[in-house]
Amino acid sequence: MHAIESCSNRRTAVAAVATRSGIAGPGFYGFNWWRNGKGPDGKMLWPGAPADAFGASGHRNNKLFVIPSWGMVIVRLGVDQSDRKWTDEAQGEFLRLVGLALR
Repeated sequence: MHAIESCSNRRTAVAAVATRSGIAGPGFYGFNWWRNGKGPDGKMLWPGAPADAFGASGHRNNKLFVIPSWGMVIVRLGVDQSDRKWTDEAQGEFLRLVGLALR
């Protein structure tokens, strides 16, 4: 929220954050963040993670996952982009395994 606090017109900034983006499908993407929402097919982006999970994707498979209900932030340094693409399915399975380890 730091960007909103420093913005001279907070209502405009809040509206910009709340506006849905049509990029990559409804329920998943907004304001440069991926969230674990349900897509048009009713499936979550990362089925193995809680519904409150959200994240960011960077160049070369870098990933950031924030999972408030687990009190956790996961950062992945992805220097393996040329070797493989880390799919949404693989990310969901990774997060599912992390969740199992927390039990």
